[in-house]
Amino acid sequence: MVSRDISAPNVVIVLTALLAMDIAHQNAFSLVKSVDPHGERTIGVLTMPDRMPSGAKRQWAKVISESMPSSSANSSSNAGATRKYFIKHGWHVVRCPAQHEDPCEISIIKDTFFQGSDKGPALLPWHRTISLLRANNNSNSNFVKTRCGLGSLYCHMSRLLLLQLQASLPGVMTNIGKLKQELLAKLKDAGSNSSAAGMLSNGLFQKL
Repeated sequence: MVSRDISAPNVVIVLTALLAMDIAHQNAFSLVKSVDPHGERTIGVLTMPDRMPSGAKRQWAKVISESMPSSSANSSSNAGATRKYFIKHGWHVVRCPAQHEDPCEISIIKDTFFQGSDKGPALLPWHRTISLLRANNNSNSNFVKTRCGLGSLYCHMSRLLLLQLQASLPGVMTNIGKLKQELLAKLKDAGSNSSAAGMLSNGLFQKL
C-alpha cells in the first residue's frame, strides 16, 4: 500500500530516518529509492539527533552532504544517479521533546541543543556531525539555522506543496474537462430515459 501511495509522479515523498540507527538497516530509504530512484520528489527528515551513536558522525555527515544545495553532488544534473544518498530537496533534522521536558521551554531546549557549542567535553555526536559539515563546506555553516527544527521543515514543506499544486493544477483541469465532455455525451445518448441519465450522472460525477 505504501509503495502504491508514493509511486504517483505528483506525490512529494517525506522520507523519515533515525539518526540513532545505521541507514543501511532502515528499509524506508530502499523503499523510497525503488519508486524515486534519483530522489527528485523526496525530502528527508532525520529524527533522534540526541541519540546518535558516537561512531555514526561521519556516515551521517556524508548522507547529509550529498544533498546539500551548494555541494558538488547536488549541482550535477544526474546527481541522483551518481550519489547513493542524494535526495533533491535535502534533509531536515528534528528533535522530539522528552517526556520530562517542560512544554513551555521546548523552544529554548531545541535552540540550545541545535546551536550547542562546538567545544567542550560534553560535545554530542550530532554536534560533531555539524562540525564535519562545516569543515567540508564552509557555505553550509547555516545548516542549523535553515534545516534544524520543526519550523524550518514546516516552511520548506509548505513551499514544496504549493509548487506541486501549481504544477499539477493544469493537468487536473484538463482531466475535469474531459470527464465533463464524457458526461455530456453519455447523458445525450441516454436521451429521454431520466433514470438511465441519473445513473450515468452519478457514476461519472464520482470520477470527478
